[in-house]
Amino acid sequence: MTRPENTENTDFAELQLDRARGALWGLALGDALGMPTQSMSRQAIRETYGKISGFVAGAANQPIAPGMPAGSVTDDTDQALILGRLLIAGEGHVAPLDFATALMEWEEKMIATGSKDLLGPSTKRALEALRAGASPHETGKAGTTNGAAMRVAPVGIANSLAEPASFLAAVAESCSVTHNTNLGISGAAAIAATISAAIDSPAPAAPAKSAAPATPAASAKPAVPATLAQISRALDAGLACAYEAEKLGTWCEGASIPARFAHARTQVKGMSETEFGDYLAHVVGTSVASQESVVCALLIVEHFGTQIVRGLTFAAELGGDTDTIGAMAGAIFGALCGFSALPPNMVETMSSVQNLDIDAVATGLLALRKPRAA
Repeated sequence: MTRPENTENTDFAELQLDRARGALWGLALGDALGMPTQSMSRQAIRETYGKISGFVAGAANQPIAPGMPAGSVTDDTDQALILGRLLIAGEGHVAPLDFATALMEWEEKMIATGSKDLLGPSTKRALEALRAGASPHETGKAGTTNGAAMRVAPVGIANSLAEPASFLAAVAESCSVTHNTNLGISGAAAIAATISAAIDSPAPAAPAKSAAPATPAASAKPAVPATLAQISRALDAGLACAYEAEKLGTWCEGASIPARFAHARTQVKGMSETEFGDYLAHVVGTSVASQESVVCALLIVEHFGTQIVRGLTFAAELGGDTDTIGAMAGAIFGALCGFSALPPNMVETMSSVQNLDIDAVATGLLALRKPRAA
């Protein structure tokens, strides 16, 4: 006798794959939108580009990516995909030396092409120490910036929060060679856990009117975006995980990432978009510091809900580390709303500008994830 197919499980598996693809494509989308404005002030962005409403090429005065084609991604997407491939090859684990080697090879390739889009400060310092003979288990002890958080989305796809200890261990493992500090790990945990919670969220019966997708879908399947309540719960999960992650790694001075987010989310309620932007730029901060950029990304997701493109173009206009803030927010937006909610023209543009093996990586990462408990 042929056993009947469990339609509910099949539907949920398809939804999870859509969310996994959405997380990585959303990361790339936020990264590419922020590429031309990275490391620029808000005023310089306005004077150079005007209002950001879609992809634009890097202007001549862009300090890191002058002349880069519209829709190009940066190190944020590249490093996330490097980590994702290593996790798949390592069946859920990544050896510190293998990761360090892959990052060094990536930077050498970028230098050979004349690119200025190279490694961030903590990662660069760690890899220089490694080249000088330091152990990969020691090189990350000063890494407090956002490099681990920007690339951690694959960990959130591959691991469920159903096993908190193993989840935190996976996050810490991905941070160890470059960002093995309480701040580096906590920031990465906040992003990864929010993504993981989004992927395990049950399908809503019907999208709430206020949470309707703001853009055409990227696939023929209808988008199934999270409800506003599910978005809040996913962010709460990220917050809780970030608090636990503060106990890991080498202690470094600096404000608590989850405490800053918990406080700021109460302050921004009811703000207009202009007020919100001013608050992020002047109070939270938009630098490479994890306590600033990670908190910014989480607040943007909560403020814009399922308005993916509006949230990410807003991030691109903030000034500072716009590509990384966009990448982190985009990964969460994508996990909450799914690939089906992303605008197809923007996905096509990114695919035409560079070869991104996102779908294969997303599928491989999701295969590592243990099924959700019934």
